[in-house]
Amino acid sequence: SVQAFNTAGKLKNFKHDVAAVTAQKAGMELVAAVDDLVNLVQEVGPMTSYLGKAEAVLAAANPWVEKVRDTRGDLLAKVTSPKHRADPSFQRSLGQTLAELKGEYQDVYLAEHKKARLGANDDKKKASLSTDPRLVQIQKLSSVEMMPTLQLRDFENRLFALKTCFSLTKHDLDADPICPHCSFRPVEEQSDAAEASVALGQLDDRLDDLIKDWTTTLLGNLEDPTVAENIELLSNPDGKKAVKQFIDDKELPEPVSPTLVKALQEVLSGLEKVVLTQEGLNDALINGGIPCTMNELKERFERYVADLTKGKNASKVRIVVE
Repeated sequence: SVQAFNTAGKLKNFKHDVAAVTAQKAGMELVAAVDDLVNLVQEVGPMTSYLGKAEAVLAAANPWVEKVRDTRGDLLAKVTSPKHRADPSFQRSLGQTLAELKGEYQDVYLAEHKKARLGANDDKKKASLSTDPRLVQIQKLSSVEMMPTLQLRDFENRLFALKTCFSLTKHDLDADPICPHCSFRPVEEQSDAAEASVALGQLDDRLDDLIKDWTTTLLGNLEDPTVAENIELLSNPDGKKAVKQFIDDKELPEPVSPTLVKALQEVLSGLEKVVLTQEGLNDALINGGIPCTMNELKERFERYVADLTKGKNASKVRIVVE
């Protein structure tokens, strides 16, 4: 309403008195306060946006996230106070606090990234393990019906799930809180997972265990009287020789030949594989209520196995846990 009074002459028609003008002081001060707040928000906006995205990247229980929550509450209380907001020292401390949080986040993220990703040397080990002769042995044997192939699939899934990234630097995190090379987001990955390099070593050991277990499984079945007779019935002399050599050596040959695999398939074809799953066993054991007595637990287990093998020849049944 006063915008029209833009010259001294026009002010002669100004109808407002001193009191009316003075009454606008509070509104003008509010406008000034809002302007100050807008300027402050624009100044710290990029940093708070960065920290907000960083907070969503880390797990909620991470100490840095908890610190951000506490710091946010303290800073917001001061930002909403005109007295604190207008204080130049507060504005400096605000910028410094946000910068410190960003630097701390980058350190935390780099540590998490290093834990979850393979370095250059470990990547070479992973490549070597993926073509390891031991793995090739059990991969070839996985076509034999009696083998617990889920163990092999689990091993392969864990191996190939290990990701490699060794290019990330702190400078890469200046503009964005997420690795530009592998898009690592700790909140989306298992917090209790072993360090990637440690997991790789565990998989190497696991491969030894698989070779041992699969060898024991094969030998145990081949030495069964109901199966031993089938060895003499093999039509391929090379296959019969390969099976007998394996029984004598008590270890898998390197490499496992197609002839041996085919012979094992024929010899063990008379056996019936019954898969006992962890989920099915768990459901069977708790069916009827928990806690329970030892006899109740035993009866539930026996009933579960009996249901799985119903109508099958007990002497030919082979139970595989998957």
